[in-house]
Amino acid sequence: FFLQPESGFVPIVLLQPYATKVSIERKNTLTKEEFSNLQELYIQMLGPAIEIYQKDKNERNLTEDLFRKSDEVLLNNNDYSCRVSIPTFKNSLHYIQFNRPLTYERRFFFVELDNINQQCQVIVGIASAKHKLSEAAPGILQDTVGYNSSTGKLYSNRKHTGNMRGHRCKKGDTMGVEIQVFNKDMSVVLFSKNFRPIGTRYLTLNDHSEYFPTIFIENNHYPVELSIYWQTRIAIPPYFCMKNPEDWCVPNGTKIDLQEKIFILPQHINQSLCIQAPYSLNKKYNHFEIILLDKISDDEPLPAIALCTASPMNSSLISEFKQDYLRFYATDEAAKYLNQGDKIGWSILFPEEENEQLIICYLTINDTVGYARVLYQPIGGFYPVVIAPPNVNRIQINFSATKILSEDFTSEQIKTLVMNARHQIEEEQELQLTKRLMGKNNKTINEQSFIMNSTKLHDKQYNTNVPIVKSAACIIL
Repeated sequence: FFLQPESGFVPIVLLQPYATKVSIERKNTLTKEEFSNLQELYIQMLGPAIEIYQKDKNERNLTEDLFRKSDEVLLNNNDYSCRVSIPTFKNSLHYIQFNRPLTYERRFFFVELDNINQQCQVIVGIASAKHKLSEAAPGILQDTVGYNSSTGKLYSNRKHTGNMRGHRCKKGDTMGVEIQVFNKDMSVVLFSKNFRPIGTRYLTLNDHSEYFPTIFIENNHYPVELSIYWQTRIAIPPYFCMKNPEDWCVPNGTKIDLQEKIFILPQHINQSLCIQAPYSLNKKYNHFEIILLDKISDDEPLPAIALCTASPMNSSLISEFKQDYLRFYATDEAAKYLNQGDKIGWSILFPEEENEQLIICYLTINDTVGYARVLYQPIGGFYPVVIAPPNVNRIQINFSATKILSEDFTSEQIKTLVMNARHQIEEEQELQLTKRLMGKNNKTINEQSFIMNSTKLHDKQYNTNVPIVKSAACIIL
């Protein structure tokens, strides 16, 4: 069942890039018997459909009692939309929280900055009903996340460290928040600007029923007007494609050569910059690689590639098999074996289906496996990240190699890798237990890395037929 829109449904024909013409026929293809059967089906399903429609309508209806807000915030709810305004003469700090949690089905909301001065700050994020929003913004409070329009920083538990630094926003921009991964321990939040991903952070609040959309406003006595589209109005969040360079998280000011798939980064002399995929590697997209564009020299550093969690948590203190990132820097001896045009990448093999999943992360250089490491799959998975050292301004990603179809390891090699890892994990756990009991630890475990014999994989195959899909903006109800 569909609701008939006011102007009805308009037929549309989409042509592929290579198509030049199309013929259209308009005729009634239903027989009298088919028409009668459809009428009976309509009568049969109309009642349940109306119930579903009414329930959905009630869920999207906005009333004043659904919000927790400071007194100065003026709300205008009309036809399921929400407009927030703050007059000039009111106090400086304000907040509004929607007391319906984000869920897997309704996991995205966004805010349009209709009127905001440069001296104002808007922080959009997630907090619980227990957080004291009159004292601090989401992201600054423990077990919250927030995106600051003025600084562009992405906060989690007072920290703004992560793979991506975020983007600043101004009047006319849109700030989005999506819970990308729900987990009982902590979840992953993806922030967006103008429906483009800009970075991820962990949300350590483990009570999913308290995932309330929250907006904090510091207006500095300037008028502020916002249009807020709560999750009850969003049918489908934005979709991003791993094979589309425009859908990757990039530093502010980055330009993209879509023809050559080259990221042209802004000038950065004193710091490194990162590029991050919108999603983590998975069974559908289990590989990423870059092409070394510049001539190899001792004076100029090469870009690095990494597998990173949504944001660093310093998990190395817990276990050698629970890491925030796995990086490959081609320096010193390693750089001598690389040439301009070479391809370096990371792949993930998923040999197990368990709650605490062991995965095999392995480095590839020109289709050769050079290094392998067994790790626990982190919450949200490992995200592809490219690190550009100072003065490295061009990064080319091979988007035709996002899925490896060939098998790089035999079943016996996989079994050996996992078995050795489990043995080391048991040994590590015994040492940790001894340390707790004895109060000291005289023995250490060396970082476990498994280096395979580097054999050229002549039969390595990539799935190059997966088309580049343009990102889709969210669908608003």
